[in-house]
Formats: sequence, C-alpha cells, structure tokens
Amino acid sequence: MTSKEALAIGTDTKPPVFFRGEYEQWKDRFLNFIERQDLGNFIIQSLEEGLMETQYREPTAGTQEVRVALSYTDLTANAKLRAKGDRLAKSYILQGITNEIYVKIDSYKASAKQMWDQLEKMMLGSKIGNQLKISNSLHSFEEFKGRTGETLEGTYDRFVTLLNELRKNKVNKSQIELNIKFLSILQPEWKSFSRQMRQIKDLNEIPLHEVMTSKEALAIGTDTKPPVFFRGEYEQWKDRFLNFIERQDLGNFIIQSLEEGLMETQYREPAAGAQEVRVALSYTDLTADAKLRAKGDRLAKSYILQGITNEIYVKIDSYKASAKQMWDQLEKMMLGSKIGNQLKISNCLHSFEEFKGRTGETLEGTYDRFVTLLNELSKNKVNKSQIELNIKFLSILQPEWKSFSRQMRQIKDLNEIPLHEVYVSVTDRHVN
Repeated sequence: MTSKEALAIGTDTKPPVFFRGEYEQWKDRFLNFIERQDLGNFIIQSLEEGLMETQYREPTAGTQEVRVALSYTDLTANAKLRAKGDRLAKSYILQGITNEIYVKIDSYKASAKQMWDQLEKMMLGSKIGNQLKISNSLHSFEEFKGRTGETLEGTYDRFVTLLNELRKNKVNKSQIELNIKFLSILQPEWKSFSRQMRQIKDLNEIPLHEVMTSKEALAIGTDTKPPVFFRGEYEQWKDRFLNFIERQDLGNFIIQSLEEGLMETQYREPAAGAQEVRVALSYTDLTADAKLRAKGDRLAKSYILQGITNEIYVKIDSYKASAKQMWDQLEKMMLGSKIGNQLKISNCLHSFEEFKGRTGETLEGTYDRFVTLLNELSKNKVNKSQIELNIKFLSILQPEWKSFSRQMRQIKDLNEIPLHEVYVSVTDRHVN
C-alpha cells in the first residue's frame, strides 16, 4: 500500500485524508471515523447544526438584565461535551484535507459546518447540480459504447464504474437491462459471443460479472479444452494455446505438425524383383512412432478448430488442408507481414514520444497507462534505458507534480532506480 493510500484510509486516531477526485470515498470514510470516536454524536451534530449557541448566565433577581456569556468552566456537563464536539469537528476536517483543498475553503473556517457544507457544495454541487449529475449519468449509460481498440476488460471496467455512479445517485437498473446493455455495446469482434450469451444464458438472473467471466473461461480453456481465440487477443491466445498443447500426451508431435506440416506419406517397400509401384502404407501398417506422428497431425487440426470462433474460421477455412496452413495463416492475419510489424513498432515509438498525462487524471492513472505502453514496447522488442524511462515519466506528469519531478531528478540516480520506485517516491513526496 502506498503512503497516499494509507493516508486516504486513515487510522483509529487519524481521520482519512481527502485527495482531489476522491470526495465520496473520503466522505464515507470520514463519517465512519467520526462515528467511532467517543464524542462522535456531538461531532456529527456540529457538522449538521453548526456551533453550539452561546450559553448565558441567568441575571440576578432585581438587577438590570445584562447578558453575560458563560465561560467553558460554567457550562453544564452536556454543553461542555457539545462545545468539545465543535472543536473536534473543525480539527478533524483540518487534519483530513490537503493544502490544495484547504485554500479553496479557508474563508469558511468559522465553523466545522461551514467548511463541511462548502466541501459538499464544491464537490457535489447544489440540488440542481445533483439532478444534472443524475441526468448526465443516465445519458452516459444510454450513450455508452466500446472504444475502438479497447479490450473487453477495459470496456467492462468502464461500464462497472458508470454503474457505480448510477447507484450512488440512487438510479437502479434491472439485471436484464444491465446485461443486454453490456452485450450490445461490445466491439464487432464480440458480436458472435454476444449472440451466444443471449441464447444460452438467462439474462434476467445471471450477474453481470458472470456474463464477463463466461467469455474469459472460454479464452483461458481447461486441461481438456483448448483456449478459444477471440479477435484482438491473438498473442494471449497463442501463448495459452501452445501451453495447452505442451500439456497434452502427444504435445511434441502436435507442435511438430504445426511447425512442419503433415507427416510425409509412408510407402510400402516393393517386393524383391517386382516392378516398383509405390503403395502408400495404411495407418495400421505404420510404425508405432509414425502412428503417433499421424495422430499428432489430426489432433493439431482438431485443437485449432476447437480454439477459434466461427468469425475467425471463415477467414482461414481455405487453408484447412493441414494444421500448419491454418496456424501460419492465423499468424499472418493477426500479426501481419514484416512491414506491418514495422508499422506497429513505429506506432508504439510514436505513442511513447507523444505520451502525456491527461487533464484531471490521477497519478495512478497516468502511471498505469505508461506501464501498459511500456509493455507494448517490450512485446515488440523495443527497449528503453532505465534513465530514459524515468525521465520520460517525470516529464509527462501534471503541473501539480512538476516540483516533485524536479526534486526527483536532483536527489535520485535515475540510471539505476526502477520506474515503480520513482512512482512510489513521487507519490510519497506529494503526500508528505
């Protein structure tokens, strides 16, 4: 857990810290922290009602009425607790916000309630703003679509995030509505899977995550069933498929079939003195090793046919004379020629050079996208030096991180330190 995450969660004695973009999570944690305190009820009363009204001394009988405020020592026991709740409420808010948030609400620091209400207004807006937020969430749901080049996991993660926003705004959708919506917004390559799901699953009952994992189960395979290749996931499928083959009893013969093609036809030796006529051996006449090789040919083709969808099959069915032909055509179709691979590498390098943090994006979000890009470079045999990676990452951070970026260059040996340590160091320095 990073230092920032630890501060955001808080402890039994320290309130959670509010970082921009995480208001609702912080509010839930903050109120939970308050409820666990000995004076929790008084602190919450202060947040909801404001400062306790000033208590006045009762005038002496027969004297002119002059209102004299009671000192703390003269308050009743309950009033003292209420006053202490006021002080603690303000103290905990001040402990629970960063300087970046504080400068936006410091003109409201007369009471904890003023600060609390201003945070609410600033982060969630007025009732009109909330209604607009609900309207925007509903519109986002109706317009939600998969993005070009996005993985199924990426689409699912964005969709679940949107559903969480709807739930927080008290907008509920039926199970079948969620499932049908999710299946309808998938990329074209997933349409056949979507149709299969509608035919074999009761979408009124199945949870959304099971809709997702049904496809994942096919993509992973089992000990007896090869993984299924869904377009856009060729490299993952190829690794899993070869791993599946290696686990089979005839794995070596199956791989030989994929690499070399069908076993050459075996011919009967002509009888001595007879006219040489080439007669192919039947399967029963083959040597034990040749029988295994022939069986490897059949299994190689069978496993490929089990491991591709109809959508992929119709693109390679003219190459089905052997498993090797189908295997090679899949490779060409999915990875392309050398020119295509060079273009892919060029695009990766261009993406690296143009990589930038996005407006409003968290440091974690920028880091995750950057690491994903580095993984693509690595898969395409493009290696960058450690210092080049570190300097690039520090240079693309949002403006609020620039001072930390400069400090990192001054105090760290960027030739040696791993990228994840740079990320953790920047995070820790921001929190502290």
